[in-house]
Amino acid sequence: KNVGAGAVDSIVAEREHGGPYQDFIDFVSRIDARAVNRKVIETLVRVGAFDGLGHNRATLCENLERLMESADAERQRTAHGQQDLFAADEGVQAARPELDRHQEWDRAAMLGDERDNLGMYFTGHPLDDYADLRPQKGIAELATLDSRPDGSDVAAIGIVGEIREIATRSGQRMAFAQLEDYGVTAEVVVFPDAFDAGRERLQTGTVIAVSGRVDRSRGSSKILAEAVTAPDGLPDRPYRSVHLRLQADDEHGLVALRDLCMDRPGQCQLFLHYGNGTPADDAGNGDGAAAEVAAREVVIRAGPQLSVASDSEMLQALTASPLVVEAWAE
Repeated sequence: KNVGAGAVDSIVAEREHGGPYQDFIDFVSRIDARAVNRKVIETLVRVGAFDGLGHNRATLCENLERLMESADAERQRTAHGQQDLFAADEGVQAARPELDRHQEWDRAAMLGDERDNLGMYFTGHPLDDYADLRPQKGIAELATLDSRPDGSDVAAIGIVGEIREIATRSGQRMAFAQLEDYGVTAEVVVFPDAFDAGRERLQTGTVIAVSGRVDRSRGSSKILAEAVTAPDGLPDRPYRSVHLRLQADDEHGLVALRDLCMDRPGQCQLFLHYGNGTPADDAGNGDGAAAEVAAREVVIRAGPQLSVASDSEMLQALTASPLVVEAWAE
């Protein structure tokens, strides 16, 4: 966004002609200002193009106008045959402009700039900060909604997208909101009680947590929200069962998984899931019978001797097993 092919070609051509740009001041002094204007440079700063040149994004943006004015003045002097301010004068190197240092922008703002200008997050994701909460609070990724039973409890975190508010027949307010996590978007239906309690947090661009139930009564998977909170506001789940989706029937992996469970006994029933539970038509392009088998989800309830603990450390240990694709508690 804001960076056209002409600007890119001009930047690359100067680099090929004069060598790599040494720093941000060198870049500003060498580029063709007719092809690479301030908006182009500012956009490149905001998406991290200069992160490796020694200064943070806030510092570069705050100094950009002054640096461009200095570079423009130098070009005019050069055009009139006057002295180069950055060149030697009677053996003495002229002083280069000094950058006024500024505190870096907060991470959420920087990631927002990347999304706005690149159409994606580049140096991280706003939800990365909440990764440790997932096993502790039983948080599901939105990509797993289709594999969860209709009506089952679910908790999820994500970034609020489009929100549509309506009034019920009784005049209460409720909302339909789009929630996005790592590239997957799901609709969240927020009924009046949950909407009233979470109204202030339910804002576009905000990271929220929702707890409720999976609903597929109208086809696609939705979340019927019972509560909208901050991610750390979700209660630790009183787990009754632990579920593991396994990627292969590997004997050595199963033995290691069994030993892990027996070392950490608890009160939660253990369930092993094989297959992805998708319709057979979506299972692949191979033989029809094989595709149906691959698509079918098989759930095995482990014996009582493999009842496991439900604390966050145990869930993290289970997730770390190479045999486990996904772990969650209910």
